[in-house]
Amino acid sequence: MLRSVKIKLDGKRRLSLGKLVDEHVTGFNATRDPDGRIILEPTLDIPVREVWLYKNRPALASVHKGIEDAQKGATSPLDMALLAEEE
Repeated sequence: MLRSVKIKLDGKRRLSLGKLVDEHVTGFNATRDPDGRIILEPTLDIPVREVWLYKNRPALASVHKGIEDAQKGATSPLDMALLAEEE
């Protein structure tokens, strides 16, 4: 659903967009078209150390499956020996 709201600039010529975005939005990509319209595309920042996961589709799918399993209660006890470093 298209939502349009009139927003006024404050004394420092800033806009407050908090009412228009979900809580996960951390920034915007801004584009100005030839007609002068400003288009804001919401973005979400991902920590650099987590980018690999989003680039690795099988790993991301595995994480999603694990989350789904946990939500269903389909979990099993963890064998700590499997996590021990090889000597």
